[in-house]
Amino acid sequence: MTISRLAFLSFLTILLASCVHVPDMLPLDSLTDRSVIEQCGRPFVKSPYRFVHAIEAGLPGGRTATLMGVTVVDPEAKSLHSVLMTLEGLVLFDGEYDGTLSVKRAVPPFDRDSFARNMMEDIRLLFLAPENTSAQAGVSADGSVLCRYRGKEGETIDVTVQPDHTWRIETYATPFERFREIKAGALKDGMPGELELRGYSAGRYILRLKLVDAEPVSAAAQPAEDEADGG
Repeated sequence: MTISRLAFLSFLTILLASCVHVPDMLPLDSLTDRSVIEQCGRPFVKSPYRFVHAIEAGLPGGRTATLMGVTVVDPEAKSLHSVLMTLEGLVLFDGEYDGTLSVKRAVPPFDRDSFARNMMEDIRLLFLAPENTSAQAGVSADGSVLCRYRGKEGETIDVTVQPDHTWRIETYATPFERFREIKAGALKDGMPGELELRGYSAGRYILRLKLVDAEPVSAAAQPAEDEADGG
């Protein structure tokens, strides 16, 4: 075997070993460790809430954009209503999801069907618990609680709650193919002041969300009525 081939195989071995993959975990018992497993619900909204975030978007090609996002989440109805605006208040996108996606307003480049679908999937992952409530629970190597769900499209959804109560959510199409990663930090009264979402599929992107305001609302509340009327 030539030296160049040996070098290539060594490089390939290192590359495969360093690939991202579904984390290993030590299983927990669903009965005796119930209180530990319940920590996996920490990232998700428990009652209707309206959130206002300042959003810094890192887009393919090194482009960046700063937007305001207003989102109403109703976990019981599993519904979302999200509005994206410029800093001046111009509505760029207004969409709802309650099992069916409905777009009220979208201006280029936010008018693509794929944008609306991906955006609602991002928001659902940020705020709503996986629809499959049955999870495999365990403890990861660093002592974090890890719950593994199976998504409606067959994907793996890992919810990791770390010892400092911050969390990470990751989705995988296969054990070696990660779709999305969310990191939550700067907790205040259990609510993250900062969220970072990374998309790893085609057209990679980063969204950094800083919480501006959060308040409980009635289930019928709209996220940005005044802004949408004026946009």
